[in-house]
Amino acid sequence: MQSLDLAHLTAALSGAYAVVLVASGGAKLRSPDPTRTALAAFRLPASRRAAYALGFVEVTLGVMVLFVGAIPQLVGGALYLAFAVVVTPVVTGRLDLETCGCFGERSLAPGVAHIAINLVGAGSFFAMYVAASPPFVPMVRGTTVAAALGWTAGAVGYAIGVTVALTKGTMLTRGAEVR
Repeated sequence: MQSLDLAHLTAALSGAYAVVLVASGGAKLRSPDPTRTALAAFRLPASRRAAYALGFVEVTLGVMVLFVGAIPQLVGGALYLAFAVVVTPVVTGRLDLETCGCFGERSLAPGVAHIAINLVGAGSFFAMYVAASPPFVPMVRGTTVAAALGWTAGAVGYAIGVTVALTKGTMLTRGAEVR
């Protein structure tokens, strides 16, 4: 029973990071300019098309991690690991950047939280891949309604927490500025 709980916990964590990918990708699709600025600072292709492509990849990959698993989990882990590596020069002071562009115009400057969150996201996706665990949605379908609601609420709550930690507040509070 304990391994089942660990499997559900890992699936919920993976599900949360999949939701974060969908949210961040959607934000890039709505507001690509901060992402373009960040891509240019990191000396990556920085066209509007590149920002849209990254947003599209994040949304698609997030959905695939939730429902399909396996290879999308591996690719998602690699993407989160790449995000952690890319923002490291900003956190260490070797690159000055006001916003990471992660969540469009709501993004903050990369900090230690960005690295930690990205590493946990990578770890959760890699753990799901290595354990050959089913993705979040099929995993919770195999539980009771109460358990499925609990795991889903936990995953969504964690995803909201990650989003708030990386942005100027929640994605729902448009116009509210944090100083």
